[in-house]
Amino acid sequence: SNISILMNKHDQQHHDGYMERYMQTGVKKVMGKKRELTAMRKDGTTFQFELGLTEVKLGDGKAIFVGFCKDMTSLKQHRLSLEYGNGMAAFDDDVDEHKTSDDEIQRA
Repeated sequence: SNISILMNKHDQQHHDGYMERYMQTGVKKVMGKKRELTAMRKDGTTFQFELGLTEVKLGDGKAIFVGFCKDMTSLKQHRLSLEYGNGMAAFDDDVDEHKTSDDEIQRA
């Protein structure tokens, strides 16, 4: 089975093209690299996942391709919460800085 079954139509077409090109030329465009793609669940909802592909040579001279998938949902949510937290901290620092400036002006 092909890993592209998880992908949206756009990514499926590109992925299959990358694989065909690799098989014909041996030039690695996606092999051995990680890519972040959009996957689709059976219920139609989408999520971001990281895909890594590698080629495994078998003893009989044949090769198989192995795909490693990682759901990026929780990582992206965690990053957003950190970004939001850092953004709010920076905003709070600015407010405190302005308060100090206002206090200094009132004393002058």
